[in-house]
Amino acid sequence: MQFFAAQDDPRWQYPTDCPGFLGTSPAMRELSESIRRFSRHNHTVLIAGERGSGKELAARAIHTLGPRASRPFLVYTCRSHTMTDQESDLFGYARGAFPRAISTSPGLLETARGGTLFLDDVDEMPLDVQGKLLQTLQEREFQAVGGARPVKLAARILAGASRSVDSAVRAGTFRRDLYHRLTLVTLRVPSLREHKSDIPVLVNHFLQKYRVAGRPQPSISDEAMRLLQSHNWPGNVRQLEKCIRRALASGAGPVLRCADLAGDLMAGNSLPARAQEVAPLVDAGLSATETIPLAEVEKQAILRAILVSRGDKVLAARRLGIGKTTVYRKLKEYGVTS
Repeated sequence: MQFFAAQDDPRWQYPTDCPGFLGTSPAMRELSESIRRFSRHNHTVLIAGERGSGKELAARAIHTLGPRASRPFLVYTCRSHTMTDQESDLFGYARGAFPRAISTSPGLLETARGGTLFLDDVDEMPLDVQGKLLQTLQEREFQAVGGARPVKLAARILAGASRSVDSAVRAGTFRRDLYHRLTLVTLRVPSLREHKSDIPVLVNHFLQKYRVAGRPQPSISDEAMRLLQSHNWPGNVRQLEKCIRRALASGAGPVLRCADLAGDLMAGNSLPARAQEVAPLVDAGLSATETIPLAEVEKQAILRAILVSRGDKVLAARRLGIGKTTVYRKLKEYGVTS
């Protein structure tokens, strides 16, 4: 089994032994154990978790660790397709079944024969298609749109949901019988907020993954790491990955610092009230090719320092290497009074 590389620094050790996942927090160890246990059988599994938390990775790990590893692993995101497309994509169609059906085409349920089909955002599946999926799971066979013969189901079905399927059942948008069928086995992928202790090893992996060729190996300052660990990460691991990737692509480094991450951390995060007045004033789009007046550079440096310090002006002054009275005086000039 192949693991992600980690630096010799003990702070980065040791990745979980579950393919695709990193971290040694209790939440990740529990997830790893559940994935290994579920990979041994052929049951349908509902994988629940917020967007960006790693539901597809969990599904792929279940497939990779199981007896179907050498067979296809297919992913289908239900929310990206209409009801008509979902039915023909999943079950296939016969020639002439509808105007665009100029030839017979197998669906994903047939294409994944012997392997695994992961239906992500299954809670976005229309009721009619839900009914056909339920029948398929019960009878272990299905019929293509316009088809005349049944096709045996020879793929394992895994489903993912970012929202509460139970709530969808109560709202009447998800079939109760399909819900019970899918939730015989349930796996929950934790949000990044629930395993922040794993952020260092994740950051290290992304620093290596998005290292720019010809540049020194990037690293991150302790202060910037603490900033990342204090963030709420509403977009979970996907958002963290995007943050590191953007910082490296913009030319930051070789040591990432708080100011290199401020633009991404501003978006979608709840700031303390004392920092909220500053945030709109920070220009996240300053270009390195522009000629900027020195006074504006000074202003942006001060405002960014306060932002990444989450409104703590004393800490911001310490980061800037200036006196706190200077910070207060400058803020008064900028019209910031809080």
